[in-house]
Amino acid sequence: MKQKDKKKEAAESSHSKKISAEEYTRQGFLCMGKGQSDDAVSCFEKAIRIDPKNAERWNNKGMCLHCQGRFNEAISCFDSAISIDENVSAFWINKGLSLTELELTADANQCFQQALDLNSNHSMTWNDCGYNFYIMGGHQEALFCYDKALDLDQDNIRFLNNKACCLAAKGSVEEALHFFDRVLTIDPNEPYSLEGKGTCLAMLNRHTEALTCYDKVDKASLVFTSVLDNKAKCLLALGRREEAVECWNQLLSITDKNPIVWFKKGMIEDRLGRLEETKRSYRRFLAIANEDHTDMIRHVRKWLDDFDGEGYDS
Repeated sequence: MKQKDKKKEAAESSHSKKISAEEYTRQGFLCMGKGQSDDAVSCFEKAIRIDPKNAERWNNKGMCLHCQGRFNEAISCFDSAISIDENVSAFWINKGLSLTELELTADANQCFQQALDLNSNHSMTWNDCGYNFYIMGGHQEALFCYDKALDLDQDNIRFLNNKACCLAAKGSVEEALHFFDRVLTIDPNEPYSLEGKGTCLAMLNRHTEALTCYDKVDKASLVFTSVLDNKAKCLLALGRREEAVECWNQLLSITDKNPIVWFKKGMIEDRLGRLEETKRSYRRFLAIANEDHTDMIRHVRKWLDDFDGEGYDS
């Protein structure tokens, strides 16, 4: 009788642990949904302590750490998941994404290739592999991967945008325009495509058409700040200097931590004869410039020295 009681107690304890691990996992995803990433990591860790041989739990923790920018820790979790079950393509994909963030592109590519060996019909893996080739400068290899992704999901906006950007980077600007236009037939307000199309048009010296694209980008878009900078460049190319300065003023009202924008704004203000405004822009540039801006720093200090002898008083 006692032996039966012990077996029953062990079975109940095992069942309780299983439920508890699942509950911690559920709570972890709820925390992630609320943006409470530290609490989510804590929940996933508790689930792992109860059920350390469950690969999905390691993968969950790794995804959460990846979202926090803790890429090395995330990779360690994905490695744990892979060591338990190496036949799940998602684990290899997630490890590859973290490696990409660390610019370990060769290692990332091996992970994506492993994922494709397990499931060659996963369109996002082909896309991720293509992006990895793209940032390594392997444009032809990237285009091959993007085409594979599009074979599986021909109207995927992300894949079309990525292929267009890759074509533009390798100099096939007209062809890139075709793919940006394909996106815009699906979603006329897609911000990345509007910016990309505008940039391609500017590369072809079609600046007025480029401005039309830039003006359509929603101000709430993540690309809006880069759009303002690109729009300013187009306005300069058209000789509309004062409007270019206004674009940079708008950009700097959103973020004033970009030294290059302050430098370019100062240069145009100088050409417009706005000396006091030039001085303010250049002094702000000097306050946030670093060793990457040596030539610009030299130019600005000389200008300030010539203006009123305060080139080094910043």
